Amino acid sequence: MPSSKSVISTRPAWRGFHLYLAEDINEADNRSIHALATALLDKPLPGVTDIIPSYTTLYLEYDANIVQENVVRGWCEAVQTEITSSASGDVTARKTVPVHYDGEDLAEISQRVGLTVQQVIDHHTQPDYHVFALGFTPGFAFMGNVPEAIHTPRRSSPRVRIPAHSVAMTGGQTGVYPSASPGGWNLLGRALVAMYDPQRKPPFWLEPGDRVRFEAREGKPPADVHPLDLLPDNPEMPVLEVVKPGLLDIVVDGGRTMAGRYGLCRGGMLDVVSGTLANRLVGNAPFAPMLELNVVGGRYRALTPCVIGLAGTGMLAYKNEEVLDPPCSIQLQLDDELSFTPSYVGVRMYMAVAGGIDSKQFMGSSSVDLNGNIGKPLTAGVVLGQQKQRDVHVASFPNFQAHQFGETVSLR
Repeated sequence: MPSSKSVISTRPAWRGFHLYLAEDINEADNRSIHALATALLDKPLPGVTDIIPSYTTLYLEYDANIVQENVVRGWCEAVQTEITSSASGDVTARKTVPVHYDGEDLAEISQRVGLTVQQVIDHHTQPDYHVFALGFTPGFAFMGNVPEAIHTPRRSSPRVRIPAHSVAMTGGQTGVYPSASPGGWNLLGRALVAMYDPQRKPPFWLEPGDRVRFEAREGKPPADVHPLDLLPDNPEMPVLEVVKPGLLDIVVDGGRTMAGRYGLCRGGMLDVVSGTLANRLVGNAPFAPMLELNVVGGRYRALTPCVIGLAGTGMLAYKNEEVLDPPCSIQLQLDDELSFTPSYVGVRMYMAVAGGIDSKQFMGSSSVDLNGNIGKPLTAGVVLGQQKQRDVHVASFPNFQAHQFGETVSLR
């Protein structure tokens, strides 16, 4: 049994910094930024967890437990020197986005700029656009430069919901909304291809640094993107059934690294201390797939004897009618039930299954990302599988406290 004084030594220490690589926004400097980002991705440095290019900067994130900032900076400088000294041709990908130009704002734009609707469309389809960055929502590409003749300011009152696949512009920028979201740009039409679909390979239609040409066509936009389900329908080793879901019960792990350049969030455990502790209590790797229970927990029935680890202060936990005392690990027998109610001390609890929860991955992670249509919250009747069989001893950390109220903590 682990000592009650044991501590988690594997807690990541995420840090980051910006490299300021351009004085102002222009295509030439931005292409250099993307070239550096691509070169760094091609020669990964252990401990670097994300590389995110933007208009004039490159953001580097790293785990300070693995690598120090001076090493990351030295790596960046060496790679930058290498690509600067080597001659390279134009290897930028060129993509086409077919558009049905029937946007709500075309007539208003036409009046504002003193051109016919067809002339506005002709101007918008004239240039090759450059993808400066992806962000705002997964797959949203910020592209420029829109011809000055049709520059139109952002709407004074943003729309609450812009339909997925809407092509829009503001000032010198244009883009396509990959999913339904709020927005204040002027609507020109609908793209006939999805900019982001996690069920497609590759999932992103556009990449940072691409050249893009819009092409006027008749047609209907694709259907809204459906979430990618990461849990198997019929797991090989069923272990738990969701009898009643909580407010938001989701599968998480260490999160999705090296995905920020596409506008995806890291995700993963919000309370890394409690999450990794729950995994540790059942002998799993720190970031094995597990459940994050939020605010109001549900009920789960054991489909086979198993060992469960619980950590976090957000819930009161019960095995059948027995009150549990997390952080702890417990043995469940067939048909035993776990249930949770709010503790009103914190809002989350983590539940790990010995052997890990069976889940597929998207871009290296099993974590649910609702904004990115990756995975879904658990619903009644869902069966969770065990990744691999594992026999462990029940353990507890009776004196463990993740955070004290009033304590100052750093948020990523």
